[in-house]
Amino acid sequence: MNLGDRAADFQVLVRDRAGQFTASFDTALADAGITTPKTPPRTPRANAYAERFVRTVRTEVTDRILIVGERHLRTVLTEYAAHCNGRRPHRGRGLHPPRPDHPIADLTHERVKRRPVLGGLLSEYERAAQNSRSRPVAEFWHPARNGGIERLRQGEGEPAGMCRRETKKPVSGFGWCGCQKV
Repeated sequence: MNLGDRAADFQVLVRDRAGQFTASFDTALADAGITTPKTPPRTPRANAYAERFVRTVRTEVTDRILIVGERHLRTVLTEYAAHCNGRRPHRGRGLHPPRPDHPIADLTHERVKRRPVLGGLLSEYERAAQNSRSRPVAEFWHPARNGGIERLRQGEGEPAGMCRRETKKPVSGFGWCGCQKV
């Protein structure tokens, strides 16, 4: 049995008492210097992290995709593991992704772009590039930014893209909602 290049990274393999683990499996791991303690019988809580990962993969991926072969399964699981370990926010980390080079987008100042994963089954969101003419979202929608309220008090137009259809004041141009202002 060839364990590959990653065998040196492992010291312990905690496993349950399932029938697919044979004595030859234990022997191959022992030859590589890996100990294999067994969990107590009928106690899924003894290996809760592995059990939870299996359940998550089943509910989020394999129950929603028709797997057509081993190669397809390996591709799907590799892409899901990359998503889970690299960009998926985790509650235990304050909804930050595991890798620090993928920071959370600040939605008050940035535009967001959606990127589908696994053919749209999952979604990742990241900051979209802004051109020099675009304003941040908070500046556009927030009436208190850039003196929007002061301009309103002085009668100098509208605050940062707000529609004035209800005020009946004459304002030239088009509003953000698409109504023509006269």
